[in-house]
Amino acid sequence: YTGSLILVNSSNPYCYKIASLYTPGELDKLSASALAELGWTSLYNNKTGNFLLRSRLIFMRTEAYSAFELMMQKFVAVSGHKDVQVRYAYQLTDSSKDPLSLSDERVSGLSVEINVLTDEGSFSIDHISKKSEYYDWFAANCHKYGFIMTGESGYFRYVGIAHATYMQRNGLSLDKYLSFIKYYGYENPLSVTDDDGRVWEIYYNVASGTSMTEIPVDKGHEYSVSGNNSDGFVISVLV
Repeated sequence: YTGSLILVNSSNPYCYKIASLYTPGELDKLSASALAELGWTSLYNNKTGNFLLRSRLIFMRTEAYSAFELMMQKFVAVSGHKDVQVRYAYQLTDSSKDPLSLSDERVSGLSVEINVLTDEGSFSIDHISKKSEYYDWFAANCHKYGFIMTGESGYFRYVGIAHATYMQRNGLSLDKYLSFIKYYGYENPLSVTDDDGRVWEIYYNVASGTSMTEIPVDKGHEYSVSGNNSDGFVISVLV
């Protein structure tokens, strides 16, 4: 029920008791070191000038935030624009007391929504008069930082570079990708080469149904494991 590939929706609510969900107010009282130990980052306390914030109570999982910061750093360097605003990430009021909000992907800390804030007001990144400056760049580059863009304008979900690369090239949503990857196991992994030429092998391992699941991984390789929030794990190995 944890990892960058968990699917959070009405059929697969976020398992906050297992994944240690905190309300924004609770997270805001923690020190930076305590947040880091829990795997969270406060965007307000880590402002770099590469984006604006709609609220000081916005948090992301540290892995997703680090990738987002790199993406925004590159966008500013290429475009010169510093008017992109983080509109939403994890900032729901009290998810542990509102079952409906556990179906909102933002509670995972892996999603972020952006828009553009100017003196004339705010607009979405696919606004027709600004599309070439904002939307086109993010659509073409977000996978390089581990993000996919959903059908909702300016809404990004962190999944990791290897997975985002394959989904972007093949037009797959996260739920379609998670169904697709189940056809690949340790003996017949999916091979993905990212934009930097790194080769990844990706495969699925069903959960055992007990408290322990054994997952085969070749020695000597960097790898990551993510649950899918339902029935198993997705392993990505850098070969």
